[in-house]
Amino acid sequence: MIDVVDDSYLEKSFLIIVSAIYIERVERLGMLMEKKMDHTMAQDRRENSKKPKLLILPGMVCNERSWAEQFQALISDIDCHIVDYGLHNSMPKMAAHIYKQHMNDSFMVMGHSMGARVAMELYHLAPNQVKGMCLISTEHLAAPDGEKGKLESLNRQRLLQIAEEKGMTEMAKSWLPHLIPETRRSDALLTDEIIKMISEHSIMQLASHINAGSTRTDSTEILKSINVPTLLIVGDRDVVRPVSIHQQMAELVTDSQLLIIPDVGHLPTMEAPQQVNDAVKTWVHKCLTDF
Repeated sequence: MIDVVDDSYLEKSFLIIVSAIYIERVERLGMLMEKKMDHTMAQDRRENSKKPKLLILPGMVCNERSWAEQFQALISDIDCHIVDYGLHNSMPKMAAHIYKQHMNDSFMVMGHSMGARVAMELYHLAPNQVKGMCLISTEHLAAPDGEKGKLESLNRQRLLQIAEEKGMTEMAKSWLPHLIPETRRSDALLTDEIIKMISEHSIMQLASHINAGSTRTDSTEILKSINVPTLLIVGDRDVVRPVSIHQQMAELVTDSQLLIIPDVGHLPTMEAPQQVNDAVKTWVHKCLTDF
């Protein structure tokens, strides 16, 4: 007697077999793609490991937006790392946090404002590993005391109060006139980018950065000890960290060059990116002889 098999049963069985084969092939393809991605990532790491390393240290409530132009200009030849301070609230702690991640490498360091102060602390931690210093819109003295210190503290606490009451965007808008000169405030692309950048930070990050600034110590001796190519950059309209303080710093460092950019305030990397890029590329080329 011959069993008659229902056509629908055969169709279902066929579909199950085909599905199983399809799933197996998809899984196999997925494994191959993962292996290819792992290989590509490993290759990228090997290629980057051959490149000189540059640690990029943002200023107070700044991030990768403030370095976008420099990152693009350098990334093909340099292994660039824009650092994150987490919630560390002092410059030595920020420097230690960064060093822990790069302690087995040699590197150049480029910092802006607060980030440049952290760069000095990083040099103090690992002078033999730092192959070049670029310090932008910064200073080297301790937090002021007396009336000047009270005024600085009051101004920064006002920023924190605005952030707590109205949010980081409103804080950014209130701080903007101190960051860039009046001649640049009509540049909507620039001002929008600055406000977005600051707004991307939390109130806790702002408080941590304010505390780091209020507890900064004198870095004169660190500057005197620097024996690698050092580039200082400042805008001639910077009311936060003026030209005069950068001239003092340049005199303290043996191998230093000072670039003063006309009609630029506290954010040269964003206000005059091409001029900064040109100077930084020349500095990097000089530093590479030590790698």
